Amino acid sequence: ISHQRPKSLSSLDLSRVDTLIFLGAQTAQNTDLPTLSKNTKVLHWPIQDPSESPIETPEDLLRKFRKVRDEIRKRVLDLRASDQTW
Repeated sequence: ISHQRPKSLSSLDLSRVDTLIFLGAQTAQNTDLPTLSKNTKVLHWPIQDPSESPIETPEDLLRKFRKVRDEIRKRVLDLRASDQTW
């Protein structure tokens, strides 16, 4: 996924979105949501961006990114297990 980049909500066709997930504690609160389908699930995952915390060594940074990666993976798998449409 190294070629993937964040996208603004205005650049997406929201009629095709069934689940919208905000990462970070402040992201969802600071975002004006466009009109979504009543069937669109909006989830808020307060996962801290590891690049925003003080880092002492490159190994610390790598460890923090891996921790976030593992947390997102767990949440996606849990979400997938709870939603039988996937």
